[in-house]
Amino acid sequence: SRLVRCAVVRLCARTAGLGPSMATFCAQPLVEPLAAAAKAVAQGGPPLAEGIRRVLEVVVPLTAKPALKAGLLELRTAGVLAHITHRLIGRLAEEGVEGQAALTM
Repeated sequence: SRLVRCAVVRLCARTAGLGPSMATFCAQPLVEPLAAAAKAVAQGGPPLAEGIRRVLEVVVPLTAKPALKAGLLELRTAGVLAHITHRLIGRLAEEGVEGQAALTM
């Protein structure tokens, strides 16, 4: 699973330089699960911390690439991440000891 995520990061990093809209094209499938998770958390659903963590393991290394950073900003990824973080930390803080352990993850 980790190997697949590493391969996705390399693939996106290489293909983002192929054209002006490729960065957005590559980043959109990564942002969609984050947006879905943000919507689920906002509607009172479970935080899905494990799934969010896996997507972030792909998104975070890509932010170092200028072309992909532009694509991620165009897709408003920063706002989605801020919303998820705000809701997730609030939920996990309410869960007590287990939530505190998840916050340090």
